[in-house]
Amino acid sequence: MTNPHMVFSRDQLWDKARGHETIVGDRTIDVHVMRLFKKIEPDPAAPTYIKTVHGIGYCFAASVRKTAF
Repeated sequence: MTNPHMVFSRDQLWDKARGHETIVGDRTIDVHVMRLFKKIEPDPAAPTYIKTVHGIGYCFAASVRKTAF
């Protein structure tokens, strides 16, 4: 991940995931984020990895470190 803790709007997330040419409904990205949220958050009541920034979008909030492969 190159932008940890940066807030991305729904449009920005969709552009990164699918490209500019794809047209989707307003809530499509919310559905995808919520599915991911349910899979990776240990406690949905106190999220640690994906934060919702109301009125703006979402933020990957976990610590990120580079590893050598």
